[in-house]
Amino acid sequence: VVNADYDRIVQVLTNLINNAIKSAPSNGCINVRVEDSGNQITVEVQDDGPSIGRDEIDKIFNLSAQTKRQLCSDKEDLALGLPIAKQLVEMHGGCIWAESGDERGNSFCFTLPKSGIQEETASAVVKERENLCLRS
Repeated sequence: VVNADYDRIVQVLTNLINNAIKSAPSNGCINVRVEDSGNQITVEVQDDGPSIGRDEIDKIFNLSAQTKRQLCSDKEDLALGLPIAKQLVEMHGGCIWAESGDERGNSFCFTLPKSGIQEETASAVVKERENLCLRS
């Protein structure tokens, strides 16, 4: 059980799944997985589309980088969903990051802390979360 705003988490999932749909080829595959990770849950949305370059992965959750990219682009898609998803996940005490394969496949993952974590384990969870957040 997690203590979360249902609508905001649905917004995060909708954004990640929509991005996976846009990235995956027409006959591609998208997997959504939820895993119990001790004091938190981890959600992963994985697609088999073309890999996102390492230089891009470092920027996709950055609001100013996405805004600059949009100002220089003629695309109508604002691509601001990932920075917003990051803010929403972090507001819930979680962490969000992306991983990419060498040529194909991308994974977007986020964590949410479980409800009822005891005081003595709270600092360990914060440290674990900080280590995961360093990936994004």
